[in-house]
Amino acid sequence: MATDRANATFVCKRCQGALVGVAVGGVCPACKTSVVESLRSEEAGCKRSVAATNSLILALVGAFIPLCGIMAWRLAVKARHEMRAGGYDNASRVSAALGLVFGVIQTVLLLGWAAIMVVGLIQNIW
Repeated sequence: MATDRANATFVCKRCQGALVGVAVGGVCPACKTSVVESLRSEEAGCKRSVAATNSLILALVGAFIPLCGIMAWRLAVKARHEMRAGGYDNASRVSAALGLVFGVIQTVLLLGWAAIMVVGLIQNIW
C-alpha cells in the first residue's frame, strides 16, 4: 500500500527535523527543504552490514544448533561496533539487535543446559 506521507523515521537533511505527517511532495515545516530531496539523501547514504545479517541468521539457526547462539552474539557485537561510525540502514541495526538478544538468550540456555547435565552427572556418580 503506497502512502503519500513521509514516515516518522525520516528526518530533514538540512535541519534534522522529523518529517512526521508531511506530504512527500511537500517541504519541511522548519526550513522549507523539499521532502523528496531529504528522502533521496536518506536512501543514498545507507549501507547494509553483512555481520548484522549473519548474526540474525545464526541466531535463527541457533534455535536448532545451540552453539550458533554464541557465534550470533559475537557477530552482533562486531556489527554494532562497525555501525557506530554511522551510515548504516535501520534494517542492519535491527538485525544486529535481534542477533544480539537471541544470541545471549541461546547462550544462557546452553550454559543452563550444561550446568544441569553436570549436576546430573555428579549425582549419578555419587
